[in-house]
Amino acid sequence: MTQKKVTIDAEIDQIIILRGLSKSKATIMPVFDPQSQWYHGVDRVAPNKVGDKVNYIDPATTRLELEDGLRLDLSTDYGRITWKWAQFSPVIAQSYDDALKSRTAYFYVYQEGKEARMRNSIKDLKFTAQKYIREDSPINYEDRALILGVDMVGESPEIIKDFLTDMAETHPQKIINIYESKSTQIRLTYIKAKKKNIITEKDNVYQYGKILLGTSDEGALAFLLAVENKDILEELNKQVNPELYGLTPIKD
Repeated sequence: MTQKKVTIDAEIDQIIILRGLSKSKATIMPVFDPQSQWYHGVDRVAPNKVGDKVNYIDPATTRLELEDGLRLDLSTDYGRITWKWAQFSPVIAQSYDDALKSRTAYFYVYQEGKEARMRNSIKDLKFTAQKYIREDSPINYEDRALILGVDMVGESPEIIKDFLTDMAETHPQKIINIYESKSTQIRLTYIKAKKKNIITEKDNVYQYGKILLGTSDEGALAFLLAVENKDILEELNKQVNPELYGLTPIKD
């Protein structure tokens, strides 16, 4: 027997919930647009056609009482038509963050489906970041931390792992970028080269020997990432990681 697919998200997304920043209430009406000389979200209807128009909105008399928890179902004519004009009210912000920044908003839009997807997306990012760390070899932990800007050379792998897993919770995308970015190894080479003074800074310019790389870290990295500079990058790699080329490491 084939099960019927339930499109729960589609149904949830049709529900607009207005949350209040406080327990205050407000009465709103359609907002006049000086540019079009009509009201935002209100259809123009000729006077002789008003009687034929289903759910006609009269901007002069239409009002909506707002309070915390007010629900509008966009799958209904009333909900869709009401939200079409109500969303332009200056007392309604499209998100909680927007409401905090606004000088006029007392309410903000809350959509259960959208909020749930955002929370699940964050959970997925954290799971992916933690998985990368768990499946990584402890021998790489120092380098992972170094790319994040923390020098943990000499620390035990467990301590470094603890740091990385904490980062996976607070900044999962940073951890994911370390493992997925194609420029990770070049970035690590650059960081180690600076640490060993192979790449130096003079007059606000980073340079490798006499080669000028750029006036910022990102600029220098962009230089090393350029295909035409692959020979320079290889020479830099030989100095930073001589053991990979069968060379004798240069003592610091």
